[in-house]
Amino acid sequence: MGMVRCALVVPSTAEVDDALLKAVADVSGKVFSRYGSGMFGTEVLATLYADRSGDLLIEARAVDVPVTAVLIRTRALEDALAVRQMVGDQLRGWSEQMIRAQLEAEPDGDPQLMVALVMATGGGPIEPESLDLLQRAAAADDARVRDLAAYALQIAADLSEPPVVRREQPSGLAEVLRPEVPVDGDEDWVTARPGSGARQIPRPVTWLHGPGAAEAVHSCGWDGDWLIAVAGGPAPAPGWSEEIWTTGDGRTAVHRVDHPALEGTHIAVHGADTAAVTAALTDAGAVEILDAPPAGLPRTAP
Repeated sequence: MGMVRCALVVPSTAEVDDALLKAVADVSGKVFSRYGSGMFGTEVLATLYADRSGDLLIEARAVDVPVTAVLIRTRALEDALAVRQMVGDQLRGWSEQMIRAQLEAEPDGDPQLMVALVMATGGGPIEPESLDLLQRAAAADDARVRDLAAYALQIAADLSEPPVVRREQPSGLAEVLRPEVPVDGDEDWVTARPGSGARQIPRPVTWLHGPGAAEAVHSCGWDGDWLIAVAGGPAPAPGWSEEIWTTGDGRTAVHRVDHPALEGTHIAVHGADTAAVTAALTDAGAVEILDAPPAGLPRTAP
């Protein structure tokens, strides 16, 4: 199923921020978070916000003129309409029809509005009336009007294609690695090691063990685009060694742990998608799920 595409042009100084994302979540139930940044073609800067389903909220800025738009791309029409309405309420957005009406009412006005006109389509089809206006402007006597009409048509073509985006690494600790209460010191993430006070994982943990444990973690981490959150050093290292990965959405953590008392590498998994991650690990290597934490775990305490 294709994506519903719509957009609104907003003041050039406006931006997608936490307040807008919260308002969108309140009205639509869709929780968008920053995914990455890049370009539509060569003429539009893009900052993407995605929700778990892959729907997008895109802050788009023209390179050569001060025009900003918020693009909405969702699978369901009702979601697109709800998000678009909230963007308009929060940022004072302008639609394609509103901008075209202003261009027609003020033919000698700011020709940069033609760029706003195409950005307000969000990469969707341009209405025939808007296309006719741009084509007439492309044949105008005024060179600046012609140039801006051609620039607007180039942006329309760029917006119709997917953006080229570089995914950004999340800043700070993923939620799944944060202790329930703040802790002192530089090591402020949760750990599978017992006797660590507030830093111990505050939720159920699934343990796995087997000769292929280390290979399974690295294989799944590569194939699943997991992120290394804590590098605990090579195994076997003297004492406790803990390498922590998180899934790309930051909702599930995988701890690869080694200690002489554990007799080999063990894996501790916790978070929202523990079952799926555990299944991936058992499929990837010679590991099995344990019924309980490893017997030697208490002897690894500091």
